Amino acid sequence: MPADTMELTYGVIGEIGADVADITVPGELTRQLYMPGADILLLAGLTVVSAFFRGLLTGVVAGTGTAGEDLGRSLVRRFTGLIAPSGDDGGDVLADYRQTAADAEAALTRLGVAAGALGQYASGAQAEVAAALRSLGLRDERVQVLAPAATTRLIGQLRTDLAAT
Repeated sequence: MPADTMELTYGVIGEIGADVADITVPGELTRQLYMPGADILLLAGLTVVSAFFRGLLTGVVAGTGTAGEDLGRSLVRRFTGLIAPSGDDGGDVLADYRQTAADAEAALTRLGVAAGALGQYASGAQAEVAAALRSLGLRDERVQVLAPAATTRLIGQLRTDLAAT
């Protein structure tokens, strides 16, 4: 597991950085709130990685059966909360993300998901990434390019992390 799970987010930021002007932060409908591009990219990266894990874990739970059902569903709920916060918790999203991402990587190991087996869950993860990118306001032609690229990058990083454990 990486020392800092933010590496996953940094990888996604590298993929979507050129599209920062098109990104709309969920809940910021009027664009009256000024956020520096780096903050927008960080929030977008967290959203995309959370969607990726949600899609990946949903596939893993379906593939492992009841053995990982409770653990997987709990993590899926946590990532869903990070993607679509209720607005009333006021918690530290970055700390929540780091902990949830670390827990997800540990859960993959506990569920016996080998680094090489991650590819079989890529389509579900990619669909979630595409939905997240669309929710951020990216144009469909960019989503079609970025979703596979971001998913491939994230699976590659997870393979590296899982192989190191």
